[in-house]
Amino acid sequence: ARADVVMVGRATVRADDPELTVRLAESNGHVAVRAVLDSGLHLDPACKLVLSAQETPTWVFHCGGEEADDRKAALEALGVHVVRVPQGSGGRLDPGEALRRLREAGHHRILVEGGPTVHGALLTEGLADDGWKALGKNNRAELMDLGLWGIPSFDLDGYATWGRDRLPILEERLQNLCKHSEDRVRPLRSDFRL
Repeated sequence: ARADVVMVGRATVRADDPELTVRLAESNGHVAVRAVLDSGLHLDPACKLVLSAQETPTWVFHCGGEEADDRKAALEALGVHVVRVPQGSGGRLDPGEALRRLREAGHHRILVEGGPTVHGALLTEGLADDGWKALGKNNRAELMDLGLWGIPSFDLDGYATWGRDRLPILEERLQNLCKHSEDRVRPLRSDFRL
């Protein structure tokens, strides 16, 4: 309930069809912007995020060209704020530019709930300040999927309870994991918390 933005990738939307809304009484009416990173702008217009975009601000970032114009118009007609950003590495959108656009709109606290593609892009580009990972029952496999297994600076930081599940929490200052130069991160670090 403290984040300005909750960010995921299109694969997470396709797999989970999440709402990305706060459902706790203590939210005090705070509504976070929902942001989706979708390089090709292939987000399903029938997903929950799009269908509720009139009530909850929803941004979709893409790097598609003219071929995405029809899809852009369809999403915008449903209330989605569609933002084209430059292409980054590997033909995917530039995540740093997406973060800059959010910052320009006054959104500074970003909670990333995406999968390994979104997290990997942010880590690789040096765009993450802090990270917390809640793991399920197969902790080692999840860490391996994220490329974090065997990193000695990851320490067990306690447990969280979610329903009947007891989840180990790992906390890490991501500075050591990011492949970046300090100059590249400095313009964002004072404003962003992932």
